[in-house]
Amino acid sequence: MNSPEPDFRSLESIEAQITPIDQAQKLVLESFFAAASAASIGFCIYDAEMRFLAINEALAERNGLSIAAHLGRSIREVLSVGLSEMLEPLCRQVLETGEPIINVEFQGESLSPSGNEHYVVASYFPVSLPDGKGVGVILELTSNRHIITVLRNHEARFRSLVQSSYDIITLTDARFNTTTQTPDAQTRILGYLPPELPPLFPFLGSELLLVHPDDAGKVEAARQELLAKPGHLIQVEYRMQRADGTWVWLESIGTNWFHNPQIRAVVGNTRDINRRKQAETALQQQIERERLLRRIALRIRGSLDLNDILNTTATEICQFLKADRVLIKRYQSTENFMRKGNGELKFSAVVEALGSGSTSCLHQTQFHSSLNRYLDQFQAGIKEAIDDLNSPALPNDFREWAAQLQIRACLIMPILVGDQFWGLLVAHQCHHSRHWEDSEVELLEQLATQLSIAIQQSELYQRIQDLNDCLEMEVEARTTQLKLAFNFEETLKRITDRVRDSLDEDQILQAVVRELAQVIGVHCCNASLYDLEQGTSTTCYEYANSMSLYQGRVSQFSAVPEIYTQLLEGQYFQFCSLVPNTERGRVTMLACPILDDQGVIGDLWLIHQADYAFNDQDVRLVQQVANQCAIAIRQARLYEASQVQIQELERLNQLKDDFLSTVSHELRTPLANMKMAIHMLRSAPTPERQERYMQILEAECNRETELINDLLDLQRLENESYGTVIEPIDLQTWIPEIVNPFLSRIRSRQQQLQINLPPQIEAIQSDRRCLERILAELLNNACKYTSPKGTIALEVKFQNPALANRTSTNWALKGPTQKNQTSVVCFTVSNQAAVSQFELPRMFEKFYRIPKSDPWQQGGTGLGLALVKKLVETLQGTISAESENGWTTFTVQLPTFAETE
Repeated sequence: MNSPEPDFRSLESIEAQITPIDQAQKLVLESFFAAASAASIGFCIYDAEMRFLAINEALAERNGLSIAAHLGRSIREVLSVGLSEMLEPLCRQVLETGEPIINVEFQGESLSPSGNEHYVVASYFPVSLPDGKGVGVILELTSNRHIITVLRNHEARFRSLVQSSYDIITLTDARFNTTTQTPDAQTRILGYLPPELPPLFPFLGSELLLVHPDDAGKVEAARQELLAKPGHLIQVEYRMQRADGTWVWLESIGTNWFHNPQIRAVVGNTRDINRRKQAETALQQQIERERLLRRIALRIRGSLDLNDILNTTATEICQFLKADRVLIKRYQSTENFMRKGNGELKFSAVVEALGSGSTSCLHQTQFHSSLNRYLDQFQAGIKEAIDDLNSPALPNDFREWAAQLQIRACLIMPILVGDQFWGLLVAHQCHHSRHWEDSEVELLEQLATQLSIAIQQSELYQRIQDLNDCLEMEVEARTTQLKLAFNFEETLKRITDRVRDSLDEDQILQAVVRELAQVIGVHCCNASLYDLEQGTSTTCYEYANSMSLYQGRVSQFSAVPEIYTQLLEGQYFQFCSLVPNTERGRVTMLACPILDDQGVIGDLWLIHQADYAFNDQDVRLVQQVANQCAIAIRQARLYEASQVQIQELERLNQLKDDFLSTVSHELRTPLANMKMAIHMLRSAPTPERQERYMQILEAECNRETELINDLLDLQRLENESYGTVIEPIDLQTWIPEIVNPFLSRIRSRQQQLQINLPPQIEAIQSDRRCLERILAELLNNACKYTSPKGTIALEVKFQNPALANRTSTNWALKGPTQKNQTSVVCFTVSNQAAVSQFELPRMFEKFYRIPKSDPWQQGGTGLGLALVKKLVETLQGTISAESENGWTTFTVQLPTFAETE
């Protein structure tokens, strides 16, 4: 008989089938089951066959099944194959050994419809039942796994950031065990490999390992302050010894973490500030050097006592350089010394400053003969720095001489007064060798310059004292000269004021020549202006006691090159004529150029009697007046040019307005007509009207196209990108083709057209397209502005080139003459219309339309004649216009050439 199936739903059912059971074990199991059933931790009991005997709500919910769905089923029936394969060996190990397994991590999926994924930290405990079946207990902590994963990710990112830091980051635990989080940075800064890394502030022990002795006190004080104040932040700078024995400046910032109220951890950040400290030190040294230079410069400016200045300078240098001895010695010049290679460096002692423990050597007036080789160097102002006078490279006797004077290193700086060698500024190091820094050498160089200034000042002061007596004797004479100079200055001011107040070039030159002649008292003064391109000088104005002889005269530079060469180079000169002039006799002349930074503009000439000599005051006055005259003339010309530019800008502005007004109107008029025609086409009832409107559309479209083409052609002609093709043109057949399109228009306006051609008209060589456009525009212009029943005439004739190029009294536009031309063809278009002489030259301007000249409102852009002008110039011809007796005539002359084979 089969035994009944066990009920796996409660602890009571388990107890009923498992008998007998120890009472104590039963109580423990009941208590644990009751606590686990209400807990959020997953809990279950299974037998030796891996079937669930009991499970709490938390674990059943995570598996995605109910408690009843678990009871009596095996692990393989509830969980995935992968998860059950991980669980079963652990369960069997507990059953076989009777030993618990604590905190095993794994993951897998359940077999529930939800397919929940498990991240499990589990523990297993053995339980013995009375029937001898083993029962295991599993505790599942899925949620804690997510927290651990997040924390580990954060820790990995934190470590990555810390490891990439350029600074050294350190951390201690509660026992102040230092951990360097950035060993690479510490190795880079201090040079120690990771096994040798020393402790860093703020975690240094009481020994303050490797810290500079001068900084140990402040490091220890900062460390104690850090340990004494919860949450305190400290910052300290100190020097630490690198692995190579050098010292490096570090800056450490540390803070602590306290908790009730014990310290838990300390975090520190240490960075390399060695470059900053070096820069600060260099800056401080530079400031000290500048202060020293300023003090000495002030002393030099405030005193003329040379000995006081030299003593102060030597003392200041000795203190600043921390040198053992500083001397300033003056050179004793001898003839023997001046002979290169045979002299001795002899000096007289001037001043000396001694450092602590140094002896004087003022008695030593002669350098060792080995230094004679530096004679040329010192005279040229070149310094010499010797770092070690005990070097084996130096001669033995020289080293012995240096040892007697207790000199181990020296810096020698020559003192030059002007270009003359005055003496030496010398710094000695007596107790040890010394490398002289560039900044120290530069400082002595600057001080040597200051000393040369002081010496120069002293010598100048002495010379001034010597000159005072002489100056007193010359005061009276100087006073007279000053009065004369004052009068000249007054004259210069008066002339300058008159010149400056005028922008008329004529008035400027008139005022200059008159004032100069009257003030200096010469017989004649004239002013000339140059034409540098023509190489001529024109005497514009002349002021003379007698009749003007030279005003308006034009002189060629090439006629008297010895005069104008100097004037064109900006040089003044005076001379006396050796040969008497036919008009003035023998005279003295002063010539001064009128020039500025842009070149020579003209000249001023002063003419006086033969025995007169222009003094320096006269010359200076004339030069300054010429300079002022040059400035005034430039200003006048600039003003005149600016006025022309203003007028041109006004004209261009008006032209722009006319262009915008005309072009916008002319471009829109055909469009408006086309728009109206399109509208009428849509409603036109008969084919005849449709045809009429189509003609209007075509005509207005052609009108719009021609207008745009005119603009484009004119632009191409302006840019010289309009190509020409020279070909033969038979005028006998070509002229009628040009005239034919205008016949219907002429008939409709009841006008008359007359064409005059020579009996034997020959073919010409030219550009067919350009020539056709020229005649068409002229005929169109004639038709437009000729009144009804008026006459239009076209005439063609040939002329001789020499006659065609002669100057015309009519207004004309001419291009360059073409070589190898055989004849000139002349096209004349005339119509009955009058144009004023004022408007005649403006007809060829772009967009210009003669006011009130279009009574029939036929419109136009004003581009036709401008385009004709450009086309004629492209063909290297000329065009002219004249208006007489009610007729306006346009004449185009074009070169024609023989046909090429």
